[in-house]
Amino acid sequence: MNCGNIRLHMEVLEMSSVDRKQKKEFKANIEVLARIANTFAENSSMKKTQLHFVSRIRWSSFEKYLDWMIENNYLERKIEGKEENYQLTQSGREMFNMVLKFHEHVRKSK
Repeated sequence: MNCGNIRLHMEVLEMSSVDRKQKKEFKANIEVLARIANTFAENSSMKKTQLHFVSRIRWSSFEKYLDWMIENNYLERKIEGKEENYQLTQSGREMFNMVLKFHEHVRKSK
């Protein structure tokens, strides 16, 4: 490797470490997921503001949850005219069922 390649390689490594520091890993809270799961157990489709309300967290945090659920294919966004609704996918139903079972088990053991 010549000096130019080494410098370029070092710059790329520095940039990727900066990116990792800026993008903190998202860690979902079981309590928040359980509140959302309980709501979807009663409603097949919900608006963004309704989901935010039941999550009981700050808007900025809620948006991270929403992005995480969409990116992991747990929720899908449906737009019909001016209406924007969110629905569980099949994997979302499976995940939320596991969350509810786990949450119930943890609550019983307290």
